[in-house]
Amino acid sequence: MPVDGTLGAFTRAARARLPLKQGRMTKCIAILSFVAIASPACAQDVARVIAGFEQSAAASASPVQKVFADLYFAQPLSSRMRVWGDLRLSSMPQQINSTAVTLPADVVKAVATMPLNRIARSGEFLVGMETRISGSPSATALSLITSYGATALLHIDSGRNRFFRQYYGGVRVASQLKSPLTLDVTVGQNEAITGGRLAGTVLRFDSFYALPVPGAGFVYLYGTMMMKNSAKGAGSDLYRLGVGIDFVQLLKALRNN
Repeated sequence: MPVDGTLGAFTRAARARLPLKQGRMTKCIAILSFVAIASPACAQDVARVIAGFEQSAAASASPVQKVFADLYFAQPLSSRMRVWGDLRLSSMPQQINSTAVTLPADVVKAVATMPLNRIARSGEFLVGMETRISGSPSATALSLITSYGATALLHIDSGRNRFFRQYYGGVRVASQLKSPLTLDVTVGQNEAITGGRLAGTVLRFDSFYALPVPGAGFVYLYGTMMMKNSAKGAGSDLYRLGVGIDFVQLLKALRNN
């Protein structure tokens, strides 16, 4: 039997023997993971632990809604340079009916009640360097950035035996004037966008924006767009739009109150 077939059979058999208490265990793991990550993150130069709802779709495909978690940190190396990392997890597609009023409660409920094996169905990570070339971190700054990472389906996929690689270089604009805003514009390659191969170039936009609402600075909007430079070849463009709660800022708000 092929290796992938053996692993698939083993996984199905193991899941069939799991106790009924697995759901409770995964809920506890999800909650404890967020608390463990959020607490030390408050001491980082820049950090966010965001959970919320997103809509994503490839070009010419129907959009799907998911629960997502985004874990970001940046640690300074000097007055102008710092290292950063970003980990994103997405759930299985599901129907989402939240409103602006119910969003905070719905996000907390989703994180606390959804089994971990349903939240972590796909993941993406990027690590990189940032060098500030102008401006001030307390106002508006322009930086050069580089990054390397991968995208993966966090379950057994018999059609592929490694992650989708990606790397980029570009600029980052970060502003703290009215409300935290970050915009990255980068160019690189991404196997997930170009049919499983590092072919051609991909233009990528990433943005996070904290809503300037008094007492609710922990609510963030975000967007990601990845576009191929050519219509030829396999693969397709991809977008993600979402809204979420930054647990780091939420904890700070609760402490201040």
